[in-house]
Amino acid sequence: MSALPNLPDQLVTYASSPASGIDVGRQFDEYFRFFGELLRFLAESFRSDGLLPNGSVGSEQLRPGTALALAGDVVAGMNSLLHDIRVEAARARAAEENVRALRDEIAATLAASQALAAGVSQASEVVARRVERLSNLPEAPSLTAGTPLQAPEGTLATGALGPGAGGFYGVDDFGAAATAQDWAQVSIEWAEHMPDTIPPNILAISAITGQHWSSRWWAQQAAAAVGGALYYLYMPPSPTPPTSTPNGGLIPVGAVYYNTSNGVTYIWTGTAWTPIWTPSKTVTSSLYYAATAGQTAFPLTASDMFGGAHTLASDGSEGVEVFLNGARLTPTIGAVTNDYTVTVASSTVTLAEGATVGAVLCVDILASPAKLAPVSANLVKIKPFTPDGTTTTFPLLDSGSTQHFASTASQLWVSLDGSPQNPGVDFTISGDQKNIIFTVAPAADAAVFVTMAT
Repeated sequence: MSALPNLPDQLVTYASSPASGIDVGRQFDEYFRFFGELLRFLAESFRSDGLLPNGSVGSEQLRPGTALALAGDVVAGMNSLLHDIRVEAARARAAEENVRALRDEIAATLAASQALAAGVSQASEVVARRVERLSNLPEAPSLTAGTPLQAPEGTLATGALGPGAGGFYGVDDFGAAATAQDWAQVSIEWAEHMPDTIPPNILAISAITGQHWSSRWWAQQAAAAVGGALYYLYMPPSPTPPTSTPNGGLIPVGAVYYNTSNGVTYIWTGTAWTPIWTPSKTVTSSLYYAATAGQTAFPLTASDMFGGAHTLASDGSEGVEVFLNGARLTPTIGAVTNDYTVTVASSTVTLAEGATVGAVLCVDILASPAKLAPVSANLVKIKPFTPDGTTTTFPLLDSGSTQHFASTASQLWVSLDGSPQNPGVDFTISGDQKNIIFTVAPAADAAVFVTMAT
């Protein structure tokens, strides 16, 4: 008869980044190895009618709790495999979302590039046409320095726009000079024209229509709108609250001042100076619950593993974070369903999927210090003990071999081969409160870790 197969090893460590396909395959092969050996062991251990062979099992072949330990190992292995599959599925979904976002960003960049290319092409065509027009101008007559430019005989220099007036339409130097004067005047008006809109005949050369104001006009408007309001509402910094404006007038509602003695900015409500922002202290209240099989609802008003409880503020002002076996869960917000929801009215955390038996749910609550009862607790690491597959009772000694006493199993946090144990179910406390008693003796090669709240 084959020996009882070894439990599957953890070959892959699931970090923050997704595991490679090769590593996932190695881990699956290890699970297939374990279940194959287990099936062979069971096939050799039973007859075709499902019963054990006569004389194959005696008192020497069995140890207490063997069947229960075997069933627990199979369930633990399946739960571990299911957890790994869920983790990889979540990471795959996250990777898909990242790829979709990157694809949209690339598409937006491509569209912007195409629009920019079209604009550059259009600008190039405009420049080409203007260069062509300039190249068709007649050669300018030679002039002596200081000689004024004269209009051709029979013409009058009016600076009027249109064909023959100069510039791109120019046919002579005189028309070009008139157009340059028009453009210079347009530039001056854009900068300085006051107090009304720029006259349409000045803007005509630039083919601009409608009402437009100069830069100087807009600067004065901005100064009046922003600068005036700031001067009206902003009080000078002071170590004491102002009682009037700098010129002795009444302080307007909404005025602000900075207090140089305490570093706080205040706003005037009409009757008193109130801090614009006042920081408030909060503390984290942590509750730990050992789940039953398939449990989804965890009332925070019920005592946790250490006797703690909490009632959420009715206004929903207290933040809540939830962890399952150390993994942070995602809250359900609005219509998007995620890992859990919080019902403030009943102070209940509800999981979207039922937890496995023995799983530890940790709830961190950001609460006002005044709301928490003054308590203190010390955590003691219990001295490691060596299981032999038979012993169920072990002493509660620390590293210095000092005896500790536990009045309830909820004072202990116990991990067996990395799996949290359920107080009162998987272990209890002896009558003299000196020992921990396991329901099933830990295997000889089991790793046991115990901490105690005192």
